[in-house]
Formats: sequence, structure tokens, C-alpha cells
Amino acid sequence: MHLIGETVCIRDLRAKDESAFCDILADHRVSGTLRGSVRLGGPLRLLCELSPSERVEKFHNSRRLCIDGQSSAFAVEDCTSGAFIGSIGSYDIDRKRLGLSYWIASSFHGRGIGTALLKLYGRPALKRFGRRYLIANVALDNPASAAAVRKAGFQPSRFADDPGFGLTDGRQLFELGFD
Repeated sequence: MHLIGETVCIRDLRAKDESAFCDILADHRVSGTLRGSVRLGGPLRLLCELSPSERVEKFHNSRRLCIDGQSSAFAVEDCTSGAFIGSIGSYDIDRKRLGLSYWIASSFHGRGIGTALLKLYGRPALKRFGRRYLIANVALDNPASAAAVRKAGFQPSRFADDPGFGLTDGRQLFELGFD
């Protein structure tokens, strides 16, 4: 996937992105509320708690992530400088729904980059993976992320009662979709 917006570009993750990926992911302001696993199917943890070697492993595993044989994790670049500033991607929930995962460097927070990124990614991702809904699982203690998904056109999700999401830890679902 290669998408170019006014402020951000989305492209495949490259080996040379490893250092920036790991450095940004280590920043508590970026990953303090993000839960994920190092390995597919592994336990969910706060990403800010990963060790340096686990962040490297997470990077390499992200480069291998696929949905229906297509890469599903991508680099986010600043269009002006070409610098790696984050990651966006999807994971398979079921034949109708994709999950959304994204983060950007703290030095780019508060500039509308998240909203621009989500607007650029949403519909092409649904088309690429042949799904109808893109689901963002947002921590309630991350109001900036909730604002970004709303501004990008996501709505509170009708799937919020789905037991597979385990929202008891203060999270809310938003969806972007085709009806």
C-alpha cells in the first residue's frame, strides 16, 4: 500500500525503519495506553512496557503481518521531510471487520496528523482487505485519539457489546464502514 496525503504518506515498512520504529514506540507519550502483543496470539501488554529486544521483535513481526496474503502494517512518513513518524495497520477480526492500530511520534501530536492519517487510510484499507468495517479500539484516557477517529469520520460502534473486545478496561470502539 502506498498512499500520499497532504501531510502524511503511508508506505510499506522497510528494514531501515527499525530504529525509528523502536525509538518512537519506547516513548510513553506514544505507547502509554496502547496494548498489543509482541507475537501474534501472544499476551496483550502495554507497549510502553516492552523491553528494547521486544520492540525490535515487534518491528520484525509487524513487517510480516498479513491479511489474506497482503501486508497489513505500514510506515507513516512526514510528507515534508520524508521522516518515519509512526505506524498504521490492520488486523483481521472477521470477514466483515478489520481492527485498526496506529501511532505517531509525540513530536507530531496536536497537529491534526492523526486525523489526516486516518482519513487517508480508512477507505483504502477496507477496499484492500475486502471488509465493510474498520474498528478503532480507543483508550478512554486517550482523548486525542478519540477526537482524531471522530474527526476522520468514525462513529461510536454498534459492535461495542461484542464480547471479543473486552472493553472492561476503559476502552471504547469506533467504526468506519460501508452499510
